[in-house]
Amino acid sequence: MNVSRRYLGDIFTIIVLILATGALQSLIVDSSSSKAISEGNPFLQIVWACVYVTVTIRAAQQSRAILEAVRSNKLLIGLVLLALLSTAWSADPGLTLRRSMALLATTLFGVDFAVRYSIRDQLRLLAIALGSVVLLSVVVQVFFPGQIPTVDVMYPDAWVGLFGQKNEFGRIVVLATLVTLTAVRKSVGGIIVAVLAMLAALGLIIAAESMTSFVALAGMIVVMQFAPTLRWSAGIRRAVQVIGAVVAAPTLYALIHYRDAVTELMGRNASLTGRVKIWGLSIASIALKPILGYGYSAFWLASPEAMRIDVAINWTVPHAHNAYIELALELGLVGLGLYVAAYLVALKRSATYIRMEGGNSSKWPLIYLCFVLLYSFTENYVLAPNTIFWMLFVAAACTVSQPVGALELVDDDDDGSEPEADSSPSFATS
Repeated sequence: MNVSRRYLGDIFTIIVLILATGALQSLIVDSSSSKAISEGNPFLQIVWACVYVTVTIRAAQQSRAILEAVRSNKLLIGLVLLALLSTAWSADPGLTLRRSMALLATTLFGVDFAVRYSIRDQLRLLAIALGSVVLLSVVVQVFFPGQIPTVDVMYPDAWVGLFGQKNEFGRIVVLATLVTLTAVRKSVGGIIVAVLAMLAALGLIIAAESMTSFVALAGMIVVMQFAPTLRWSAGIRRAVQVIGAVVAAPTLYALIHYRDAVTELMGRNASLTGRVKIWGLSIASIALKPILGYGYSAFWLASPEAMRIDVAINWTVPHAHNAYIELALELGLVGLGLYVAAYLVALKRSATYIRMEGGNSSKWPLIYLCFVLLYSFTENYVLAPNTIFWMLFVAAACTVSQPVGALELVDDDDDGSEPEADSSPSFATS
């Protein structure tokens, strides 16, 4: 019975992860309709309500471990509670309340995912979920082209898979590739799988015509190569950091100084497809309510300032295309400060996690946090309800909260057996 119950639990987790990728959502929700976005889709609301109830019941079974994880991540939980409290000053209190409750449930799933599964089990379930989405995307694209509604009218031949936008498909491909590269063992078979995964990812990104995904994958590969240096001695680490800074500084200067030439070489323009103008107008709106913002999820759908931006851009802007600006719009500098602090704490813990724990899989929290950082400059998946990206951020932060030895990891060179995790691990507080 225990094995069967755990198997059913894994199936439920995989289904939620697949649902949270947003695959096939464009068939249900018209992304061009502001009414559909603000009021929500009744079918999806029922589905997610069932998920929330199940997650709550399941989480109650390990309430002690979850409470310890919450105590160890006060800044992160404080940010979520601030979103809920912003109902009091929101431009649309009803919308903020509904979205913040969904955010709370999404956060609970992330905490439960972290305390329920070892790091290797997390990667295993993620590989199944993301691999299924990518594989089905290829099948749909090859055998049923044009069946998925897309907003990419400027790129009619770009692959979108099960998604409505090519960059969304590319982002999932990048995430699936990172999971695969982190999960494989250091062996001949593992190297073959890693090479095949990279070749498949490059092919799909090219088919999607997603330059953002190509840059993200290249950047993350660099991060993965440098992550093991955190296990080196302090002197060697400092030397590597100095060398990295020497290389990064002129590179960053060149990217900024010659941004027009760089973006043109990448087939894009220096305005990043209009994002720069959106950022400038959004920052001006932040200045009007800098402390607490306009309320969680309320700015673009209910604020007069959003209408001003829409008129200036001549387009209905769905979000700021920058996670930090979006946070400041919704929850002000208080919310932005909480997130940055929570992120830095998780980043520091993830570096310690790599140094203290064995195995290739110990790099996953740091890799994912860097993935979030990279995408946060052009997209907004921070504090986003019902999305795999926020679930995994919460899970990464909670996973590295555990003290060394609380949850054993499998070393890449062992026989593949894994000790069972303690049912109520102790978490580090800070």
